[in-house]
Amino acid sequence: MFDDEDSSQDGFKYRFDKALKAKAWELFKITQAISADLPENDELSMLSGFMLQDVGTINAKIAGASGDTLYSIKMQNAALIRQAAMDLYVIKHAFAEKDYPNMQYFDLLRSTLDEFRELFIDWVDNFDPWNYIKDDWGLFNPPGVHARDPDEDVPFTNPLNPDDGDD
Repeated sequence: MFDDEDSSQDGFKYRFDKALKAKAWELFKITQAISADLPENDELSMLSGFMLQDVGTINAKIAGASGDTLYSIKMQNAALIRQAAMDLYVIKHAFAEKDYPNMQYFDLLRSTLDEFRELFIDWVDNFDPWNYIKDDWGLFNPPGVHARDPDEDVPFTNPLNPDDGDD
């Protein structure tokens, strides 16, 4: 069913990264097409700049969360990706207020964002919460680890599966 490379855990993670990056590239192309289609209008140009910034953030943060990095870093990048994606999703209203003539582009953008969100959910589910350093702010700790826990009481292996990672 899977080739040898994809059947490994790293191959599995790679497929999620690759699919998410490909969908983010589609978002970039759509956003770029909207930007190229704009009539002469300073307000629309400014809104387009926000969109390009959001899609740039998405792509940069995917790269920042890929690979074998700490759970808190992955989750922080994921939160920023989500925020940028939500900004792209709602900017349609601002373009509608400015009477942008090709609103159908935003239907395509939103459907692509919906597809991106589905891939994003699987990508985040693939993060290893036990590859972490305690987040003293309390936002991105694995389940059961609290920001106020004394450092010496914080497990660095999954207490539900203490043999995880042992061959």
